[in-house]
Amino acid sequence: MYVAAAPPSAPSPPPQPGTPLSPHEHALFVEAVEQHCNAAEAATGEACWARIAAHVRTRTADEVKAHAQYYLMSLQSRNPEITAAATAGASAPAWSPAENAAFEAALAQIPEDDPDRWDKIAAGLPAKSPADVRQWYERLLGDLLEIERGAHTA
Repeated sequence: MYVAAAPPSAPSPPPQPGTPLSPHEHALFVEAVEQHCNAAEAATGEACWARIAAHVRTRTADEVKAHAQYYLMSLQSRNPEITAAATAGASAPAWSPAENAAFEAALAQIPEDDPDRWDKIAAGLPAKSPADVRQWYERLLGDLLEIERGAHTA
């Protein structure tokens, strides 16, 4: 008896901008972090984010960067020692838990494409300059890449 093959399934529509990554997209994200980026490059350039986006295929560089930011905060909320361990010995000035909480709250409120983002975040942190704020952000993103590689485990 002949059984006709099932018609190919329609491709999934592209995700709407601003929606969370699907589990499959997140797996591709993690794979891309491991394959394409090192912490030093990720902290200083956009090439790493472009490579991750190309690997995920359904997201822009800005979307994967935002995902990295939220993923790092999620990891930190589950294990606060991650930040302390990952940034131990860093040359950046120390950040208190209150400063870090204010930083994270402002980071979530001020859009990435705001040209004055670092100035606005620093305005809420009297002891920090815009350069300190940006350096801390880049350091945390670099730490995320190390965490993804298994360099810091709970």
